Order: sequence, then structure tokens, then C-alpha cells
Amino acid sequence: MKQLTRLIGIILLLSLNLNLLQSQEVQDEEMDLDIIVKEKMDMIFEHIDKSKIETGLLSDYGCLLVNPYSYNGILSDTNYVSMEIWKILYLCMYTTKINEKAALIEPQQVLDKLNQNSPALLFLQYNQLNEKALDNGQLILENGQLRETEHSSSLYLKKDLFAVGLPNVQYNSQVSFTFQKKNYISNLQDIPTQLFIRFTPESDYQNITWEQPISHTFTTYGEKVICIRAKYNNGKILESHALIQVTPELPKYTDGENQIDETIPIYSTNEHKGGRIQIKYAAFNSEKKKLFRPLIIADESDILKFFFDKKMDLEFLLKDASTHNIMESINKLYDIVYIDNNDSFDDIFHNAQLFEEAMERINGMRNSIHDKNYVIGIGMGGLVARYALKNMEQQGKVHDVCKYISINTPHKGANIPIGLQALVRYIQNLKIAKTFIKDIVKKVNVISDLLGEKAIKQMLVYSINKNYNYLNDHAVFMQKYEAMGIPIQCENIAISNGNYMGINLVTAGSLLFKLSNYPSRIFGFKSEIYFIKQKEKIQFYSAAIKALGINWRKKELNSTNEMLALDSAPGSIVSLNNVISDMGKDLEKAFKLSNFCFIPTVSALAINNWEDKLLSGLYLNSKDSGFDRLYATSNNNDYTMLETCSDFLSLELAPQIKGENTNIIGETTFTIYNVPDITPIPGYIGVEWELSNENFKITSKNGTNVTIYPTRLNESAQLTAHFLLNGKSIPLTSISITSGTLKIIGDGFISGEGNTYEVNLLPLGSTVTWNYAPGISVKSQNGKSIKITGCQISNPWLEATINAGGIKTTKRIDLKNEQLPESIQIEVDKMVWHRTELGEDWYLLRIKHNPCKESDETYKWKTTSLSSTGKAAKIYRSMNDLHIYRDSVFINRRDSMLDIDNLPHFGFRSIDTPIIPPGEWEYAAWYLHDYKLKHNEIFIVFDKESAKTDISCELQLSCKTLKANITLPVSEEVNCLKKLDLKQDFYIYKTAFEISYLIHADHDPCQGEENETFQWSTASLLPSGAVTFSHKVPGSTTPKANNSPATDPNYPIVKPWYYGSTIGHNDVVVTFKSIFKGYGDAKIKCTLKTDCGALSSDIVIPSPFPPKDFQIAPNPADGFITIKPNRELGVSMYSRAAILPISVVLYNNYGIVCKFDDVIPNPEIQINTTDIPDGNYYLNILQGEEIIEQQIIFIKHN
Repeated sequence: MKQLTRLIGIILLLSLNLNLLQSQEVQDEEMDLDIIVKEKMDMIFEHIDKSKIETGLLSDYGCLLVNPYSYNGILSDTNYVSMEIWKILYLCMYTTKINEKAALIEPQQVLDKLNQNSPALLFLQYNQLNEKALDNGQLILENGQLRETEHSSSLYLKKDLFAVGLPNVQYNSQVSFTFQKKNYISNLQDIPTQLFIRFTPESDYQNITWEQPISHTFTTYGEKVICIRAKYNNGKILESHALIQVTPELPKYTDGENQIDETIPIYSTNEHKGGRIQIKYAAFNSEKKKLFRPLIIADESDILKFFFDKKMDLEFLLKDASTHNIMESINKLYDIVYIDNNDSFDDIFHNAQLFEEAMERINGMRNSIHDKNYVIGIGMGGLVARYALKNMEQQGKVHDVCKYISINTPHKGANIPIGLQALVRYIQNLKIAKTFIKDIVKKVNVISDLLGEKAIKQMLVYSINKNYNYLNDHAVFMQKYEAMGIPIQCENIAISNGNYMGINLVTAGSLLFKLSNYPSRIFGFKSEIYFIKQKEKIQFYSAAIKALGINWRKKELNSTNEMLALDSAPGSIVSLNNVISDMGKDLEKAFKLSNFCFIPTVSALAINNWEDKLLSGLYLNSKDSGFDRLYATSNNNDYTMLETCSDFLSLELAPQIKGENTNIIGETTFTIYNVPDITPIPGYIGVEWELSNENFKITSKNGTNVTIYPTRLNESAQLTAHFLLNGKSIPLTSISITSGTLKIIGDGFISGEGNTYEVNLLPLGSTVTWNYAPGISVKSQNGKSIKITGCQISNPWLEATINAGGIKTTKRIDLKNEQLPESIQIEVDKMVWHRTELGEDWYLLRIKHNPCKESDETYKWKTTSLSSTGKAAKIYRSMNDLHIYRDSVFINRRDSMLDIDNLPHFGFRSIDTPIIPPGEWEYAAWYLHDYKLKHNEIFIVFDKESAKTDISCELQLSCKTLKANITLPVSEEVNCLKKLDLKQDFYIYKTAFEISYLIHADHDPCQGEENETFQWSTASLLPSGAVTFSHKVPGSTTPKANNSPATDPNYPIVKPWYYGSTIGHNDVVVTFKSIFKGYGDAKIKCTLKTDCGALSSDIVIPSPFPPKDFQIAPNPADGFITIKPNRELGVSMYSRAAILPISVVLYNNYGIVCKFDDVIPNPEIQINTTDIPDGNYYLNILQGEEIIEQQIIFIKHN
């Protein structure tokens, strides 16, 4: 199948070259193309003295389908040679004959001379026009013809062409070549004095003897580079290289093996063209008289027949490399039945009638009506089978199918890019006389005929005829096909080779092919082909040929707005990689993409509303399809690679051994799935199980179930299930199992507290023995686990030994000593907690150390008064130890600026109506609830009788004890000011007309509210009232209703915990009014005065309102308010008005006063305020319903 894809691509590539050569001036379609080209070139070179061309070959004169300049005897990545390239090179060079000096024989004679099974060598010398001849004046162009101005040796350059083509055969690991002199073609008398070959880049060149085979054995498969070197008498050395694919050798079948057991003809009728039923009986069906569990395959299209005279049938599937293994596996349990159509390209509905007739015959051959049928439809065969089965159900016929499986079936349609179809259609009537490519042109015509076949037109979503008109065959077919629906008396399974996650091949509309001025400026062509975009009109095909700058022909095709991006969609693909490499690197580089989608995943899975889901992905939900189960791959695979579907087929058809785990520890049960009921088969005995390793034992078995256990660790085995039939053991399937690797599981540490370890497995009847490093003690041991302790052991380790039937397995691990802190430190939380009513100050203390492990740590806290008159502070372990107001503890904000959203240690509750504490709690702002102290934290509380206290902590670890202490409260001395920093908090209040920020003055030292005076001002030139300062948060205690700002400009956006709050003495609320708009940033200045001096600082706050789009003046207003766009924003304003109308609304708390619609593009508008009473009003400028400008207007009449 891959060879087919390769050949099709070659034809398409050649057609791309050939189709552009036909002149628009030529009326006779039967005229040879080479004659057309020769006449044109004779006209161009009419005034050139052809006798002066030394070799008789002028590359610029010929019809060059590939670029000969790359094949110059020097290896590069642009000159790999295939046999196709070799033949086209000779043909191209033959067309360059410009005088009788060229000693080249006719192409047909070359074909007759060549031994196709041996390498072909080509060495030619030719002339080429100097590329600079036109530029330097040696040649001129007049009326489309070339003329010489002077002749010199530099006008015609001599070039070498050397190419070696290897036979087109299937290469296996053993590769052999025989070089024959009859296959050496040259226009010179010399033949190489020595030939060499190199089979791999790492190996040396080997001598070649004419007429003697030379061989090499490859140890790996895949692409290989073969290099040939020729050495001549004059010392010249030329090299050529070729790529071959080395593949595994197909099995050699004995007589009768994998052959068809029985063929039953089906004669044609008025409803179909007939066919045959092919049967390959399963190995257990030795009598071969009745069918047991028939697996029926619907015929795929016979494309192979068009190109290789091979037919897609059961024999092909049994022997082809891509399907042999799958068929062999299926044939173990199923009698395989293939329904082969005489004409697979006939109307799909006709072949469905043939399938129905075949099904009736197959049902009559079954051993039992209880032995159900299984149906597989590959590609087009899936369409035939689905329609036939559903039609049988509607006609009341019994098909007895339990599973219908479609593989890469175009339930919604198939795809071949329209650009490639256009190429084939374009050249189908061209006549080319040259023998070397006559067969290829014939294949092009065959492809054109293929595109015209009824079944192909029914499957292709988009297809065109010879006149480039789009056909409706697919739409007509789908209407009838979808109306019939999906069978309901069986399970329906759909499989796709394409990607199920919506991963496209490339972006829709991507460039597929681009070639410019190929192969030269004298005679060249250009072409571009694009993939179709999703529902967007584009030019996807264009081509033109140029000779000396003159266009001979131009063709363009466009898609429509309804067309889908099928070319690049997820799905099974057709690959052109091999084709491109065969046609030379110049054309390979012209191909920007090497794959196109053939069967979209949504089509293969019969997804509903597939046009909308074509590129969306996640196609495996059966609810999106009428099928019961859907399978697809994670990649977009080649359509012909049925190997990628083998796992899915195995899940549905092949016997499988499954268990909870293949890495077994104790007794484990395995079961065979997908095993048929073959008890009616004569001679059937049962299922036998086999283990390949005696260190695994079977404890019980019951038909399709077996229970086994390992007797040793680190062992592996194959568990195989066999059918026992007539004394013959038939292997069904096998699975690899292991008994696991011994591991010790634990945290890898040793500590005084104790660490637990265990072995991961303990086989049945085995024991475990533990060993460990000196200094380690065992606290407990139970079965396969152990708990050990130790303090700072030197090089600690732990070892487990499993004794299973006298066989010992040992595993040792190195341990690490527990990481212990070297010291501890008492950390005081920077937040000071204060209760004025009770006269308490209290602190949160924690022990800071690393690492911290709660389970291994014990803390002992102690407080000692440092005064003879006062007592020590108290220790509290939880919030519940605090007294009556524990649900409303308040944070004193004197010491630091708090970010309420990022407090790390406390949980806060959102309160609709805040708890109002007693008035003397002047710092109440936030609410702490149910805080749970960590194991390394305590509260220290100082009441009115507490004195300065020493707080000490002793941390007891398993292996050491650490101590720390601290004295509280820390004495504060009145020092002169050292710093004053202003910090901007988040906004705390916001409406359409104002926004408020909290500014905090962070200073050192803090001397208390009674000793400090803060003065706040603006350091910017701002209008009166633009910025105000306050020590109370604006807004009420209850948020307002969520009204639209357009109707309620006072609607606030405010943090709930700020409502009605009083802030610290060193804080201020800065409120910006909307009249601030357009004045840029604001500089806020603070001056702090204390007994020992004063200190000032400032902070810049970015403008909270964007620049004005409109000028609104005057404000306050008396007689008129004028509104006009800013000059610099005028263009954008007019642009806005073109999309949505702009209106102006003036209103107050009682409603709208006046309104103006569609005010733009008026240069300005005026609002007459003469009759509007004095007061505050709100002016909104709206675009549609969106407010784009707001301002408070003051109206005051003089």
C-alpha cells in the first residue's frame, strides 16, 4: 500500500511539471508535448550558433523536469538518486540535444538495454549558458529570441552529470548488487577504471568488480544511504548516493499456509455486478465444513488493481506485511470470510446489495445459529457493510451480527485536496511521446479515471470534473446513506487512524507547494498550492510557466465560503515523504508539507454535527455518535498503516489475558477475554495454561481463569493459554509477568523518635530478616515491617533479606540521620494586641528553628518577673483561654502597616454588620476568630499588674535539648526622628465620582499619638476640591444596593471591613474627586512634628482617573455648558460614533434633566442651563449603554 501512495505522489509531482508546459496557443490536443516544447525552444534559440556548443547538449534548451545541475558528482543533501530520477534525468538531457555532437541514443533503446534488476550508471557532459550572459551583454533578448553579441569560452560552461540509480525492489537485511557494463550510459568513450560502494556512513568503500555481485547485511531496518564512487583515467572522481528502505523479510509460507481454503462465486444480477466469498478456516476448524464464529470482512476499494495489477482480497490481507500479523492473530479464533466485489468502484449501494446476498449464504453455512457473526469494514467496506446490515434489519432479514467494526471508514466523507485533483484533471489529455514517462502519463490518466469512478465520487466530500466544476455525488449519496442510519441489532464500533484530540496536521490554509522559476530563468515555471481554509474563500491553486519572462499559461482556482478545512484536519493521512525524496531535493524543498488528511477523524467516528467539530477534538464520546464505542490514536497516522489499529481490534476481537497486576507479589488471578464459545467444535477439550519459569506456580485453574504465585523474587515468565483440540495444543495468547524487585519502603531517616520501614513484597511462605548498622535499636517488628530508632548514628544503614524456598534475596539502603536544629530563637509577632478595657497588652510568640517536626518536639515555657513589685506575664495556649471578648479581639495598628489580604497567621471572617465594641476600644478595625496556636506558639499577656518579664523556652528533642529566652516588653526610649516613609494602601472606597486611598506614615521611633502631630497636604498644583484628607473612612456601615452607576452615581465599591472605621493617628484617607481628571499624578506631602523636631516626606499617587476624552466647560456653569472632543482624541471619537451612537445625559437625584442623542460628529454641543436651578448635577457621556465620561457639574446663577 505504501508503494501505491509513493507512485501516486510521483504522478502528481510530474503532472505539476508537465501541465504547465502546454501553450495556450496550441489548438491540437493530440500534439506531442515534447514537440510543443521543442518548437518553442527552437524559436527562442533560432539565432544561436548551435554548432559551437561542444557537447551537443545545452541544458537551457531542454525540457527539464528535474534540475540536472544538482547531480554534479559531489554528494549533497540535494542529489539523492532513485531509479525514477535516473530515468527522468536521461530523458531531460536527451531533450537538451542541440546539435549532432550529442552522442545519446533514443530513450526507448536505453530502456531496452537496461537490466532493471541492476544499478544503472549515467555519466554525461553537457553545456550550460553562463547565468550572467544576459547581464554582461554576451546575450540579448529581442522579440522573445536570444542573440549572441560575441562568442567566448565563458558563454557556454561545461558541466558533469553523474547519477547511479538502484533497482526498485524490496530490500531486506541482505542487500546485493551486480554492476553491469550494459547499464553504464555515457556520451563519452571513457568508462570508470575503478568503482567503489559504501553501504553505511561508518564503513569504508569497497571495490566493485563488473558483473560480480557485492553484498552487505544490515542489522537494523529503516532508511539507508548507499554511496557509489567512480574513478576515471584522467583522475576525475565522481560520486552518487541513493536512499533505500530496508524492511523485515515477509514470512515464507509453505504450501497451503495462509492460502484461501474455499472460494464461492456470487453471480451478477440486476442489482449488483457480482463477486465471491473467500474463506480461511481457523486452525481449530479442521473439518472445514461449517463456519465457527465467522469474522466477515467487507471489500475495500481495489486501488491496487489500477497500478500493480493486484487485487485487494483475503489472500492479499493474509500475506501483506502491514496486515499479516493482525490476520494471523484473528485467524486463531475466527473463520475469516472475505466478501470480494467484482467491481469495488461500483455504486456503493449496489455493492451493499451484494453484501446482503453474501450474508444470507454465510448464515446458511454456520455451524450453529448461536455462533454469531462479526463484521469488519475497512475504508469503503465499512460504508457497504453498515448500509447492508441496516437495510437487512428494515427488510426483516436476520444478519446475526453481534459486532460491526468500521476501520477508517468515511462515514461523513473522504478527502483528496482539490489542488492535487486539479493537477490530475489538468494533464489527463496531454500526450507525451517520450518513452521514459509515457507509462507515468498513462498512470495519470488512470488516476483521472479513478477520480471519475462512482464510489470515489460518492466518498469524496469535494471532487471536480475535467472542467473543474464541483460535483454533488457525495451530497446525494450522504442523503440516502444517513437516512438509512446505523444497525441496531448489533454493537457498533468505529476506529480511526487519526488523532482524537483535535491536533491538526498544520494550520488550515497552509502552503502545500511553492516553486519559482524552476529549473532556470531561461525556461522555468512557478506554482502554488494551499490547503483549504475553514469556511473562508481563498485562492488554493495557481500555476504559470515562463520562458524568458513571457507567461505561456496561467491557471487559478478558488475555494468557497462554505468549504471545510479537510486537508489539514485531524485524521488518517496520505504521506508524500517517499515521493518527495524520489523526485529530487529541488522539488522536495518546494513541498512545504508532506501529508494531507484523507479520512478526517470526525468522519471515521461518525461524529454528529461533524462540520462544526472538525477541528475541535475530544471525539471519543459515544454520545456524539450513533456508535457504541469509538477508538482513535494520539497521532495522525498513515491511512494504510493498519498496524496502528491492531490494539483496538485486539480489545474487541483477540483473546487477551488480564490480571490486576503483571508484577505479582502473592496469589494473582488471570483471565482470558474475547474467547469464543467453541464447545460445539468436535474434539474440543478445553483451555490449558503454561508457565515458562518454574519459580512461578499454579495454585488453581478453571477454564478461562488461572491463579498463580511466585516462589522467588526478581523472576520473569510468560503465561500462555492454549486450546486443546483433538490432542493438538493451539497457542492463543500470552502475557509477560514478573515477581517484582525487592524494595525497602520508608522515609530514609533514622531518629530518636523512631522510623518505620517495610519490604514492598513477601512471597507466599517466605520470611524476612532485618540487619542494621551499630547503634540502631529496634522498637518493634511485625511481619514485613520494622520500627527502628537511633541518635546521630555514624553511617546508618538498614538491610532486609527475603528467604523464599531457600533462595535468599537481600536489599540494603543507606539512611540519613535526622536533621536537628543547632539553636532556637523566640520570635515576637510584630502585631501588638491591646485591650484598653481590661488593661491588657498581649503578644504572639513562636519558636523559630529549622527543621520543625511537631511530632518529635516538646516545649516547656516559663515566665519570670524581673521586678520585685510586679508579677510575671501570663501564658495562654489557645484563644479559649482568653476571656469574655475572645470573639472580638482587635489589632492595634500603631506598629506596622497591615495588609489584611495577606496576613499569614490569622483567619478573618467577613461580617455584613460589624460587631461594635465599646467606644474606648479606639483601634477596633478587624476581627480575629478561633485562631489555633501552632505547636511552637504561645500568647503572652500583660495586665495592669504585670512587670517586665523574662520568657524562656526549653525545646526537648529526641536526641538533644535547646534553650532560648527573651525579655518583654522591650523598653522604648524617646529618640529624635530617624525616618518617615509614606505607603499607599489599596483603595478602600470607590464610586463613579471619587476614589479613596489609605496612606500610612511609617516612622521611627514611634513616640505615641499624644506626642506626634501629622500635617497632610498636596504638593501639586490642583484645582480646589480635587483632593481631600480625612481620618474616617467614607461610606455608611451597610453597602448600598447594586444599582447601575448610570442611575446611581453614588454606588460605592468598598472593602466590607472598612465601613465606618476609624484609622490610626499616623494614617490618612486621601479622596480624589472626578474633577481631578486630566491633571496627571498627585504628590501627597506629610510633615511629622514631635518634641524633638520635625520631618517631612512625600509620595506620588498615579491619577486614578484617565485623561479626559472631552472638554466640558465652564464648571461651575451659569448660562451654557459646552462639550467638545479633545483635539488629539477627535479621530477616535468620530471612529467610535461610527460603531455606536454617542449621547449626553444631564441628571440629578430626581431624574434626567436633559438628553442629547447622536452628538458626534458634531464638533461641539451646548447645554442651555439658564432655566436649570442652582445645584449639583451629574453629566454622563455614553456610547451605546457604556459610560465613557462622567463629571459633576455645579450650576450657579449670578
